[in-house]
Amino acid sequence: MTKTPARHLPLEGSFNIRDLGGYHTADGQTTLWGKVFRADSLHRLTADSQALLLKQGIRTVVDLRHASELEAAPNPFADHPEVRYLHVSLFEPLYRGGSLGGGNRAGLELTELYRLALEHARDPIARVLTVIAESDAPVLFHCTAGKDRTGLIAALTLAAVGVESDTIVTDYALTGEYARPLMAHLEAEAQAKGHDLGQYRKLLLSEPEFMQKTLEHLEAAHGSPRAYLEAIGLSEETLAGLRQQLLS
Repeated sequence: MTKTPARHLPLEGSFNIRDLGGYHTADGQTTLWGKVFRADSLHRLTADSQALLLKQGIRTVVDLRHASELEAAPNPFADHPEVRYLHVSLFEPLYRGGSLGGGNRAGLELTELYRLALEHARDPIARVLTVIAESDAPVLFHCTAGKDRTGLIAALTLAAVGVESDTIVTDYALTGEYARPLMAHLEAEAQAKGHDLGQYRKLLLSEPEFMQKTLEHLEAAHGSPRAYLEAIGLSEETLAGLRQQLLS
């Protein structure tokens, strides 16, 4: 009997590295294991953990964090001779355009944050999905907690190949299961910096309804996830490349 690969990769120095394989599509296919991975920040990874990721075949790492996050916690693969490392600050247009002036999310609901990103971060979203589509080896993308920026890219990647909404929502919510120790750490950091813990705790949640409402927004505003992806500039070739990467 063939053993089903693990969804979660419990590597030392990480909390939320997950394989996007094994998800069923509306047309009866299943996403391949070991092709696309989502993750939290990699800066704590031990040398052995880094080697295990390379053993998974990962040769492209896309870092979705803001420049200040990279400075505070450098990516261990940034100068790795075996890895193509790309920095694509996914929320940069929101900071630059004033939607998140000063990086302040206080009072902002996560569903609103995701909607803002979908509309104002079209170029970086398209760039990341194109990188995934054009890669000839497994890809890993990540942010800090592996929840918001990573969650959006994961959702759009899965939607692009026909994975249904309920499954995408379930995948998003898994962060609540795997990243509890990380969230506790981030909460302690926020408390030390004097942040409003009540508001900050809301930003650490990954409740299913956050992604459900985001997908409903895509349907209402654009007709479908595919229509949205076409609207932000993904070509038929790129969309076919995503299917090739995840389904073939």
